[in-house]
This record gives sequence, C-alpha cells and structure tokens, in this order.
Amino acid sequence: MEKASSPYGYCHVTLAAQSGATLLHSNSERAFIISQLQDLLSPRFILGDVPAYRQLASCIDLLAFSITPNAVHFILFAIDRTLAKDFAHRIVARLGQYQYEFTRNTMHSQLDARIDIKRLTGPHEALRRTLDLHLLHQDWEHDRYSSIGFYLHDRRGDWMRIWRLSTLYEADPSIYRSLLDFSPIQLVAHPAS
Repeated sequence: MEKASSPYGYCHVTLAAQSGATLLHSNSERAFIISQLQDLLSPRFILGDVPAYRQLASCIDLLAFSITPNAVHFILFAIDRTLAKDFAHRIVARLGQYQYEFTRNTMHSQLDARIDIKRLTGPHEALRRTLDLHLLHQDWEHDRYSSIGFYLHDRRGDWMRIWRLSTLYEADPSIYRSLLDFSPIQLVAHPAS
C-alpha cells in the first residue's frame, strides 16, 4: 500500500477562475488547452538537452481531462507531486499568454486562475473521477473537450496514457460505458459545456 507521504501517485488537478467566473471564453481557448496537453506530454517532443527524467512527458501520465468554460480538470499519475504543480502552472501561464495575445484591451485579458491539486488514494479512485469528469459534459459521449473518446471510441494519442486505469475495466469500452451508466454523479445535473 502506498504511504500518504509518498511524493508520487494519482491526483485530480483543477484549474478555475479565482472569482468563480468563466475561465475559457471560446472554443478556441478550449482547443488551445488540448494543443498544450499534446505539446507538454507527447514523448515525441522530449528535448534532447534536458534529461528525460526531468521532462513532463516522461514523468506524468494524463489519464483523463475535461475542459469546460468554467474549469479544466485533469486526472494524472505523476512520479512527483511537484511535477503535477509544474504542469498545472505551465498550462495556466500559456493560457494567460494566449488570452492576452488574442484579447488585448478587453475585460478578459487578465487571467486570474487558481490551481487545486487533490491527491487520490489510488487507481480505483482515479477511475471513479474519470467517470465524474466525463459526465460533466452534456454530450458526454462525443465531446471533443473530454477524454471520453480514449475510453469508448479508441481515440489515439501518445500524450494520453490510460493504461493505468484501462486494466481496471479490462480495456473494454462496453464495461466502461456500463460504469458511466451506473455512475452516481448522474443523479446530479452538471450542465458544464
């Protein structure tokens, strides 16, 4: 069993506006987040001058994501909690720069985001959280701003590494779908997209 003081493990990262306002004002900003995930976590982009063990692509497995106007959620496995923080800060910094460049002199040019990182107890809680995240979307099965396609429709990308969770549902999309169908979060409405 993993000790509570262990620096590595599963975590739920949330990015949201400090004021509770809208974080992402357009689909372009939501798509930008996905491009940054690919850029930061694809092993193809590992830099030759930085040791692999210090690069995010080598140290973080992105297990799930949900990108809604109000918040961005990630379920990660990180070999060190400080890397999860670094990952979240990089996303926020890049989003702030993107918003500034495309919304100069408007009320949205100043990103005021908070980062929350909650440690998860293990793969079973991480799997439960992926179900919760995927159900945040109204069209949860086909929303491109959710990682659901990696679970149900064999969507591919070397920046998503769900093998830590797929073994829990035998890598069978029909089993994952049945978990979604019986998820308790469906009892509460979450019109986030």
